[in-house]
Amino acid sequence: MKTVLISIYHREKVFPAPYSMASLRLGTHISGMIGNNVKIIPMQLNDDINQILKKINKEKPDILGLSAYMWTVDKVKEIADKLSNKNHKLMIIVGGPETISLNTKDWPKNCVFVVGEGENTLFELCLLKMREPNITADDSEIIKITTSYKHCPFPTLDYNYPLFSENTLSILENKKYPSTFTWYESARGCPFNCGYCGHKTRPNVALFDIKTVRKEIINMKKLGIKSVYIIDPIVGGTKDRGKELLKLFQKYAQEIRITAFHRPEFLDEEYISILKKSNLEELQIGIQSLNPNVPKWVRSNSLDYIEKYLPQLTPNKIPWQVDLIIGLPGDDMKGLNKSMNFVINELNPRIIRA
Repeated sequence: MKTVLISIYHREKVFPAPYSMASLRLGTHISGMIGNNVKIIPMQLNDDINQILKKINKEKPDILGLSAYMWTVDKVKEIADKLSNKNHKLMIIVGGPETISLNTKDWPKNCVFVVGEGENTLFELCLLKMREPNITADDSEIIKITTSYKHCPFPTLDYNYPLFSENTLSILENKKYPSTFTWYESARGCPFNCGYCGHKTRPNVALFDIKTVRKEIINMKKLGIKSVYIIDPIVGGTKDRGKELLKLFQKYAQEIRITAFHRPEFLDEEYISILKKSNLEELQIGIQSLNPNVPKWVRSNSLDYIEKYLPQLTPNKIPWQVDLIIGLPGDDMKGLNKSMNFVINELNPRIIRA
């Protein structure tokens, strides 16, 4: 059986990584399945649709995996529509954040939709397709599989193989990683409950096994990765785990520059000392609003932690960025001016993003 995962990329001049973290995690997880030939094909968002279809058809896949994000969903649907007209036995698996809001009746009948984290679901669907090559998307077994993992109940993430290993390289288009930049994740989910957030996809924070994380950091160094963007909602997932993750980079891959998200509430004196020793490109901290009139359930931040720890970052030469959200409920121009003045005069970050 042949399983092809499509990694759609864009803005490659800013983020030169043709392989998304989703495609790498999914593909690596199923890479050791006996009888399943797995391949990830990178495609630029603006590539001609006929060239994309030609590339896919050349592989003759039995399963095609597509990730529907807000910025890829139109392209994904176009691919699904055109391929379905020619190959009714092809199982098209559509995952990603947008699947939860799609009108699936507008999509081809051989599309299977996966809501939530997809590794285990994809593994089960591959096994089923190998066992029953002619199975259709409306089969009760498929429906059972795609709903069983929907709510992401697992607090730990222990997958088959570490990223950037031989298993990962074996499924890439040219059998090698083509860039010195990569995305990375060591945790999923967030312990906070900000009213605007898109990271609240599971009821708990799930952590990748720390032994796996250590192997992945070592693998990144071996591949010559120079820059990594950690997409954890908060680096490491928890305060102690964040410290541990940064120490692993310091120990095994000090030359890799790190961009990561953080929260003031996770900071303490020890953490600032660790950040000072880390090879940081940018620490992105979302304080969103300093206006106490914005309801707590919206911003879910601690003004005390912001005032206590963030002024220490710049004097310690930690490159960091403040993220503000303009126009939250309860905010006004007076509150915005106050937030801006405090950020500029008291916090003094390298970048302010609003």
